[in-house]
Amino acid sequence: MHPVSVPRPATPPRVWLHLLLFVVTLGTTFLAYLLLFGRSFPFSEAGLLPEDRAQAMAFSASLLGILGSHEMGHYVLARWHKVDTSLPYFIPTVVDSPPVPSTFPGDSSLWVLGQNLLHWAMERLTNAPPAVEAVITQRQTLFGDNLIMKALTWLALGPVPEGKDVVVHPVVIAAWFGLLVTLLNLLPVGQLDGGHLTFAVFGPRARTLGKGVAWVLLFLTVFVTASWGLWLVVASKVVGFGHPEVVEPQEPLSPLRKFICALCLLALIGCAMPVPLREVLS
Repeated sequence: MHPVSVPRPATPPRVWLHLLLFVVTLGTTFLAYLLLFGRSFPFSEAGLLPEDRAQAMAFSASLLGILGSHEMGHYVLARWHKVDTSLPYFIPTVVDSPPVPSTFPGDSSLWVLGQNLLHWAMERLTNAPPAVEAVITQRQTLFGDNLIMKALTWLALGPVPEGKDVVVHPVVIAAWFGLLVTLLNLLPVGQLDGGHLTFAVFGPRARTLGKGVAWVLLFLTVFVTASWGLWLVVASKVVGFGHPEVVEPQEPLSPLRKFICALCLLALIGCAMPVPLREVLS
């Protein structure tokens, strides 16, 4: 007798796990806003202010709405094209965004960090007294501007006077983080969304473009801020520059899909901000 192959049963969808991760992620983004921007958390004797609670919830719901709609776009289109895929997984992590300087080379770049290390070593070798540091009384985190945020600010408020800034709602802060994630995701590297687009347009030549982006990230790491080094490692080592072949590589892109690729390129340019965050000390 010959063995008979039995179709493997499909894995039942674990909807409860997706919902649980979504709820936990909602909580961690709520907590992240309180830690970064809250006035009554975690050391206020009066407890959590209602204003902080409302703003944190607005930020959390808006951010997850942005990211969730992005991932559901992948899910819906995959189902539309009969591709086996799961519901989106939300990762419940709280991450502090590192400060990014406005000077060049940046204060947190590898170049400046190396210089500071050299100065520290020379002080220890020569027994020179350490430099007197200025007393810091206040830290303020400023969000970097990109073309989309600048355009929306101008449409809503007109020209902002020199030396002034705009105090924004938590929903706007969530939108800013959404644009930052979009920027990272649209980088034309490997199997990032930007890598899928460039492979669809250029085929195997997209690998060369991805390596060029890695060189740009290396430049930003060395001369702007070392925090770009994390994304350099993710893009070059975790994601990589390769891309799997498509089922029908000879079929040309339709005009509509070419138009979508062009729109995504404009989105990448509009979201670009080499200095996302800047910390001002006084």
